[in-house]
Amino acid sequence: MASRTEWQFQDRGSGPAYKQLVVVHDDDPENAAYRRLMDHCAACRTCLTVNDAGEATNTCTTAEQRYQEYRQARRGTAAALPHAPA
Repeated sequence: MASRTEWQFQDRGSGPAYKQLVVVHDDDPENAAYRRLMDHCAACRTCLTVNDAGEATNTCTTAEQRYQEYRQARRGTAAALPHAPA
């Protein structure tokens, strides 16, 4: 497993992301999914649209899909486990 350090944007859950120095494991699906989301949002004209106050006003369908992929990657194998009957 290869690893390296780099500056990454970290999700706050609410508000803008912030940069933090992190150790990246290249085979980590969560990091890969987050990188795809951030790379897309940094280059997409729709995702970069802001109002006069500098707040994001829109996201595109690709960003929504990549965000859902990131959420699934964060959940890991727990999402694949069968649910117990109620």
